[in-house]
Amino acid sequence: MIKKLRKHFLNFDFMKFVIIGGINTLGSTFLAFLMMLFMQANLAYVLSYILSLAFAYLLNAWFVFKQKPEISKLFRFCLAYIPNFLINNGTFIIVYNIMGFHEYIALVISVCIGMPVTYLCVKFFAFKPHTH
Repeated sequence: MIKKLRKHFLNFDFMKFVIIGGINTLGSTFLAFLMMLFMQANLAYVLSYILSLAFAYLLNAWFVFKQKPEISKLFRFCLAYIPNFLINNGTFIIVYNIMGFHEYIALVISVCIGMPVTYLCVKFFAFKPHTH
């Protein structure tokens, strides 16, 4: 069990995923903050999420999984982000709308909760290794 965890999480690809995910998360969060100046917080969050998804796909394809971007992989990548979106948006709704936290704090909390799930979904579904 430890060897499997080490194989999947203690390697250079995972480190690149975390770094690129961090860069993309910061960019998406900054974009959401900017959009919140001009529109309702929930709408800003959803729009920034969608825009950052395309950027995340390209970065992961090129730098983490070293695969050529393809429409079929983009489709799987987007599907792999559905659990992330549900977790992030659900957390944002709970923390911001129900608990009454400031929108920026709610955004940061929601982003931190969804990241581990995203890595597993992207690695094993969107960029699954080719079997020959």
